[in-house]
Amino acid sequence: GNSFFYSPPSIATSISQIPFLSLIVNLIALLIAWQFKQSRVSISLLILFISECTLLVSPVLAFTDFYRHSLIEGMIYTFCCILMMKDKAPSLGRAFEGIAIFLGMIVLALLIKIAVINAVQSDVAIHVFNTLKISLIFAFAVLALALKPTGNNFSISLFICVFCMLIVHNIVANNFIGLLIMSACILNLLVDTYAMAYNDELTGIKGRRALDSDTSSLGTSYTVVMADVDYFKKFNDKYGHSVGDQVLRMVAGKLSAVKGGGKAYRWGGEEFTLLFPNKSPDEVFPFIEEVRQSIADYEFKIRDKNERKKGSEDNRGNVNTSPEIVHVTMSFGATNPAIQQEAFGKVIKRADALLYKAKEDGRNKVVVEESSF
Repeated sequence: GNSFFYSPPSIATSISQIPFLSLIVNLIALLIAWQFKQSRVSISLLILFISECTLLVSPVLAFTDFYRHSLIEGMIYTFCCILMMKDKAPSLGRAFEGIAIFLGMIVLALLIKIAVINAVQSDVAIHVFNTLKISLIFAFAVLALALKPTGNNFSISLFICVFCMLIVHNIVANNFIGLLIMSACILNLLVDTYAMAYNDELTGIKGRRALDSDTSSLGTSYTVVMADVDYFKKFNDKYGHSVGDQVLRMVAGKLSAVKGGGKAYRWGGEEFTLLFPNKSPDEVFPFIEEVRQSIADYEFKIRDKNERKKGSEDNRGNVNTSPEIVHVTMSFGATNPAIQQEAFGKVIKRADALLYKAKEDGRNKVVVEESSF
């Protein structure tokens, strides 16, 4: 009889009714990944696109489930290999390398299936073998994820996709699985795009654009601190830019550990910014002073490259290779809005003026402007 209740179709069923949707989304995502020079994402999407096209025309080619399942397993093996790849700039050579791996993995999957069918006649034994195979693939994916940390979310996303595909390994791939993998790739692109836009590449902390974004909705109850590494140009000229970059990373790490709810940003060059929401300059002074002292007390070790090379090649026992220890200091200027609705640009200029007052007073100091309200 007629039912009073409406049963909506499943997501997989709904998506499968739009066979070309995932292909279109796949191509768009592939172009974006190529533009952002992410080869592993590009190769993954390319492999997925080839697989989906093949499965789409499989009825015309009279492919049986045996070949379709081999294609899916080959795709799983390929994704495990991609987990181990280094992320280089995409190129045609890199794309052909991915396709060659994919084809090799399909052949491997076919050979394994044929060998199992010929050697094992019992359905129970085949089920046990498939379970063991899934466990080995899962273990390999976990190992690849542990050995090849990439600093982004792509490996984790691809690992989750491999896991989901293993769950449904007895189901012929459909558009739902394809969209799942593409969603993971697109999520990685969005995360990396955000990181490139808002994070400083050298130090790893937030950059100037992130500061502008955070202050746009901050109101007027905050304290901003401008900080600068003392004599950094002389330090760079004496020890080189590589050591200078190490100093900036060290300083960024110390500033990021500031207490009192402060957030650290790289303003540019050797200048950094601290932002304390809902705090007055007087309230944040102890926290700034603690960071200043921590940086000043830090023993930065520098080893001379020529001396290290001479000691390793000529006479390691007699050459003094002890590193030179230097101390880096910073100057700070802190203020808050002088009037209600004062533009952040004006506040940061006053903080910068206080910073240079600290430098004029001898450097390695914190100059705090009295709270205005």
